[in-house]
Amino acid sequence: MSATLIRRLLSMTSAAALAIAITGLAAPAATAEAPPTLTVDPVSDLVSGGSFTPGSDVSLWLNGVLVADSFTQIDPQCGDCGFFFQNPEVDIAIGDTVTVTAGVTVTYVVAPLVITSVSAAAIHGESAPDGATVVVTRDDDEATLEAQVVAGDWAVDLTPWQLGVGNAGTVVQTDEAGNSTSLAWSVPAFTADPGQDHVSGWGFGRPVTVTIGGVSWTGDRIEYEGDSFNVYFGPGPGSTEPDIVPGTTVTVTGPYASKSLTVVDLGLTGWDVAQNTLWGTTDDPDPNHALFLWVSRPDADTNLTVFADGGVWLADLGADGSGYELRINDRLEIAQVDADGDETQVHRVVAGPRFTVGLEVQEVVGLDWPLGQDVVLTVERAGTSVFSATTSPTAATEAYGGWLMTGEGGRVYFDLTKGPIQTVPGDVLTMSSGSVVKTQVIPSLTVDLPDYAADSVSGTADLPEDSFLTLSADTFWNGPPMHGLGSGGDWSWAFTTDQGTPDESTEYDITESSMPFVFATDADGDMTESHAPVPDVRVDPMADRVWASDFAGPTTLTITSGTTTYTGSADPTNVLTRGSWNLDMWVERTGNLPRPAVSLYDLAGVFDIRGGDHISVTDGVSTRELVVADITVDTANASTDVMSGHATQPLTLHMGDGEGGYWGYGVTPVDGQWSYWFEPGVFPNPPDGIPAGMHLQAVDGGTVVRVTATATPIEPSELVPTVQALHLKASTERALLATLQSAQRSYDRSKVKAGNASMEAFIIQVTKLSPKTIPTAAANQLVADARAVIAAHSG
Repeated sequence: MSATLIRRLLSMTSAAALAIAITGLAAPAATAEAPPTLTVDPVSDLVSGGSFTPGSDVSLWLNGVLVADSFTQIDPQCGDCGFFFQNPEVDIAIGDTVTVTAGVTVTYVVAPLVITSVSAAAIHGESAPDGATVVVTRDDDEATLEAQVVAGDWAVDLTPWQLGVGNAGTVVQTDEAGNSTSLAWSVPAFTADPGQDHVSGWGFGRPVTVTIGGVSWTGDRIEYEGDSFNVYFGPGPGSTEPDIVPGTTVTVTGPYASKSLTVVDLGLTGWDVAQNTLWGTTDDPDPNHALFLWVSRPDADTNLTVFADGGVWLADLGADGSGYELRINDRLEIAQVDADGDETQVHRVVAGPRFTVGLEVQEVVGLDWPLGQDVVLTVERAGTSVFSATTSPTAATEAYGGWLMTGEGGRVYFDLTKGPIQTVPGDVLTMSSGSVVKTQVIPSLTVDLPDYAADSVSGTADLPEDSFLTLSADTFWNGPPMHGLGSGGDWSWAFTTDQGTPDESTEYDITESSMPFVFATDADGDMTESHAPVPDVRVDPMADRVWASDFAGPTTLTITSGTTTYTGSADPTNVLTRGSWNLDMWVERTGNLPRPAVSLYDLAGVFDIRGGDHISVTDGVSTRELVVADITVDTANASTDVMSGHATQPLTLHMGDGEGGYWGYGVTPVDGQWSYWFEPGVFPNPPDGIPAGMHLQAVDGGTVVRVTATATPIEPSELVPTVQALHLKASTERALLATLQSAQRSYDRSKVKAGNASMEAFIIQVTKLSPKTIPTAAANQLVADARAVIAAHSG
């Protein structure tokens, strides 16, 4: 569901009704005297109940099997005495028997209620028995409509409600005991975002198929939540994924509806901050198709509707009486809706070409620079040019720092970590391309160690005239609240009161792993960023190394291993790590800034670090501790694209060092062993899998085992880790289907039907998955190894 359409839905409904609309679960009607009842949504796998015994533990059975034992407790002071249950591992279907015990026991067989089509005019479906009543509700009104099941079918005329995009509700069938099967419905609509190559929508049912330029995508490629779906594509060099551009036809087809949209070209072409106006263009030829605009920054927002005249639209932000005053670098979402409610949506920023300087990370990132023209960066210090570099813009959609999206231009990047200088306050940075020249004087900007108990952040800023500060409670990918701080000086802010922002409240739990950061924005949109220290400890037990990063000064390390204790101290060295969370702190880049800094304890031959050891590091102000995870990497083979090893709990795998690599693969050990296959060419893996010489990491919290991939020819008996890796990705029948379907996307296996995923079919697939994995002469031996591994792990 797109942000614009969610906002339109919010404007129509109460918060409680919206929660039901999005989850697709009808609220159980109950009073203290009413009998206990259940409501089940077999599409979203939701179960709720009402009028159960106050203070009782809730347990749930599905077809006689206990699936959730005492998973919650009924509030002793409850009003409706209800509960809510949803678990992605529990698949509820029509005809299933759901039993709940919470002081009393209620058993319910899910009714055969199905929706077959939805539009603003009517909703149709199937159910049984004949004569049963189906009730249709809407979330923005208490009105209901009813129909009876006739010959297995039911239909409800919705025209009396005069519905449109954003309207939603439920279809409910209730038995004589008051238990219900409930399905969510929405007037079907979807959004195509060409900038993010994103399609989202709701009301189509499950599963949906998204067709772009004649190529269809479905199955596990689509993410679902309640009645809505999302799919992000990853176009780029060598990718087979679609690039959504103006003029593209996008079609969404589901069990309830099928709709198409031609993506329109939307643009922001100008603004006048003094006059509080914005203007832009659209190539939609129909002047009756409305454009919805949402203008925002972290502490304010407004929205309005405009229409284009001759392909040009104009928005006067003062006309709606909201009091919103346009400011440089405000964020803008533009959505244009076609005749039946589907929309094209783009993200823009009220700023032209601009750049951001990261003081700690020593990066300079330019946004919205003209594609096809070189960009030059110069650094002047005390009147003397000390640095100059040139690069070319590349197309990008997301800005450094997150809340500001890039617009119609390109992104440029300059890495100052390698020298010969690092930029400091007072430097004058100029970025230019042709006639476009932007200059920024780097301000003095600091963020102190947070007060974790008070959830507060403080610092200092000495800003040029007409500049302003924006503070984030944490790194942007965590979705934290942000706050406008004013124009500088000593500043502080506690994220403890619900003051409200466009997207989140200002309450936030700042922890030792949080990285609050602040932006200083000058009069024409250029920014400088600084973030708070994040003292952190990393350990590689296979290399016997410990890294203490972002501490305030010299550190003391204590390792306790059983009855043996090691104590040592080290001075920090400035190693520009791009943030203490990053994994490239093995690269020893020395700079001249006070932070970030890393103290390296290389204990090879001095102390044998093992899983279970306790590590503590302190600088006298901050103390960080961790227990070393028991991880080994036994295989990192570029010949098979497989990593394997031993571990006692789930871990994450990373390819490459830091931001330059592919990262975030989760794997769960089985019987203390883990394996993972980096399937070549499956996004976001490289087309050829793991290249020899690439650094790979196995990570569990602060424990990081880093190895280098080697291309090693193998014997058939050594293919077991490869087979095991494939099988672990298919440990359930549903995951097995997904594995086979994933394999079919990358290789020609049209003869194997996804619905016939027997173990023998899986073995056949294993013998064909990768030319790098299966030497022809080893095929028979591999089949035997596959059968042995599958038997061992399948019981």
